[in-house]
Order: sequence, then structure tokens, then C-alpha cells
Amino acid sequence: MSKSEGMKAGKNFEADFKTSCPDDMFIYRVPDIRYGVKSICDFLLYSYPRLFLLELKSTQEKTFPIKNIAPHQLDNMTKFNKSHMVAGFIINFRHHELTYFIRGDMLQYLISQEKITRLSTEMLDMYGVLIPQEKKRTRFRYNLDYFRGWD
Repeated sequence: MSKSEGMKAGKNFEADFKTSCPDDMFIYRVPDIRYGVKSICDFLLYSYPRLFLLELKSTQEKTFPIKNIAPHQLDNMTKFNKSHMVAGFIINFRHHELTYFIRGDMLQYLISQEKITRLSTEMLDMYGVLIPQEKKRTRFRYNLDYFRGWD
């Protein structure tokens, strides 16, 4: 798969994720880099009483390389985990047709303490949350109920 095909798949993933948001949640796509200022995350998702800061990543590989996360993204997803805010990564494995959420502070722990360089679906089964998804012909619909009533 060429880099442009991979970018298109990533943009399709973002579009599918956004259209999966139910009416009782608010989702906002944060604009990408402008004039050298890096965006804090890809999406803001509000589900009473929590605000989620989400960075979406997609890969065709069987594992997700940590090097695909920019240092500022990991920093943002680590420091913005507060009482009514949850920040993390949504990682889509196109090869497996599986999508997971992992908190930024948990990912930071795995990188710094466990010295991981790649995330596998097995690791995300232990440290993340599988997001149910349904394939609609060629595109996906994601069940975002996990983000309701977060405790």
C-alpha cells in the first residue's frame, strides 16, 4: 500500500469515527497544524460528564509502531488526563479489523517502564479497550457507548 493510500485509509477512519458519534454526544474535529502550531489532538468528544481528547491512528500492519506517535501527541495525551478529562489514542488495525482505545498515561507507562516499541492487539486487550465496530460494505461504524458514563 502506498503512503497516499495509507493516508486515505486514515482519513476514512477519521470520517467513519466521526459519523459514528450518536446524537447525545458532541464530537469536534480539531483542525490540523496551522502556521507551525500543532493541534492538541484529532477529536474532542463530550459525553456527560467527561471530555475526551482523542488522537486517532490507523495502521495496516499487524502491530502499531510507537514511532508513529509524535512526541507532542504523547505528551498531550499524558498531561490532559484529569478528573473530568480523559485523553488517549484510538488505534485502528485495518489488517485485523479491530479498533482500541488506550489512555495516554497508560501508553506512556508502557513506553517508559515496559520499554515497548510496538503495540499488539494482545497488549491492547490487556491495557486498552476494544471498541466494537461493524463493517458496512467497505466502511465502518463504531459503537462509542464505551465513552458514556465513564468512571
